[in-house]
Amino acid sequence: MSLLEAITGCGAREVVVLPNDEPTVRASLAAASTAEADHGQRGLRVAVIPTHAQVQGLAALAVHEPGRAFDQDVTEMTATARHVRHGAVTIAAKQAMTMAGPCEPGDALGVIAGDFAVVGDEPRRGRPRRAGPVARGRRRAW
Repeated sequence: MSLLEAITGCGAREVVVLPNDEPTVRASLAAASTAEADHGQRGLRVAVIPTHAQVQGLAALAVHEPGRAFDQDVTEMTATARHVRHGAVTIAAKQAMTMAGPCEPGDALGVIAGDFAVVGDEPRRGRPRRAGPVARGRRRAW
């Protein structure tokens, strides 16, 4: 089932889409626009909250109030999602230049909001080799 089919086939007059990653944000915006253009006469309203990580989508859902006006609910959900910071730790698969400096295969990479912030060689000990501008002056933990 496509995103457009899910939006138009769910039976709701008001639909909020939480994409939870960058490529799906773009696809969701296109599907929402098409759905409203094709089904607006039956009162279909679609809002896309541009979440880029699952934790942002969960935060938006946490403040959802079914009894609240649609526009106000979307505003509250969007504001909450935007305030959520997210991060991850991954292992470099190849040599590359990151925002935090060069990395080698096997290096641990600390990612904050999609930007590489720390390059380290000992993820279990939390000993970064280099820290990018986002991580400087803050406690870093692996």
